[in-house]
Amino acid sequence: MPDLEEVVRLAHRDLGQVRRVKKCSNCECLLDVLEAVQGDLARFESPEAQAVRVSMQGWLEEGNKERHKCLGCENCLPIEPYNQFSRSLRDLEGGTIISAREEPEPTTLSGSESSPAAAPPPCDCGDT
Repeated sequence: MPDLEEVVRLAHRDLGQVRRVKKCSNCECLLDVLEAVQGDLARFESPEAQAVRVSMQGWLEEGNKERHKCLGCENCLPIEPYNQFSRSLRDLEGGTIISAREEPEPTTLSGSESSPAAAPPPCDCGDT
């Protein structure tokens, strides 16, 4: 099982790759996921977790400059890295959710949630 620092590094790497996709870099889906990850990482004092929070804050600031609504992509790219990150955090704590939020994170897409961790409904754009 990976340790916290590995989980944090993987989330940073994977969300960084999503961020490089032009349609995703300013999308509310990615930006909301980044905010959720930052909230989750706020619990941890490790240098790795704090460094990733700072890095993601920069991504948020840049992305919010030209933020756009969800495009409704069939495959929302930031969701799987976020779900993996959330599962890994739960595994590290023996199945308990260690999120800064009160409610559990969704593990499937329903298209009807509106929380930062929720996925947008699939779209018909075909550009995923």
